[in-house]
Amino acid sequence: MRLSNELAKLDVPVKLVIDSAVAYTMDEVDMVFVGADGVVESGGIINMMGTYQIAMVAKSMNKPVYVAAESYKVCLLPYFCIVVILIFNNFVRIHC
Repeated sequence: MRLSNELAKLDVPVKLVIDSAVAYTMDEVDMVFVGADGVVESGGIINMMGTYQIAMVAKSMNKPVYVAAESYKVCLLPYFCIVVILIFNNFVRIHC
């Protein structure tokens, strides 16, 4: 939500959509931005429930998907860190 507010302040057209309305509104958007709770070295992301479905709908409609995440959320040593996935309030988090 913070990203959409910042983009709107810059006069970038933004449409904030709840997960259950993604497929219905996907044909009206040019691209998709999602946040991430964690990013692994291979480019995979750890995020809340629903992100995979959003990406699948976007792919089926040829819409690009971008992930916006802070650099401290990147785990650069996936083979040397212990990854613990915690499910808490429908969020999946990665701890390295």
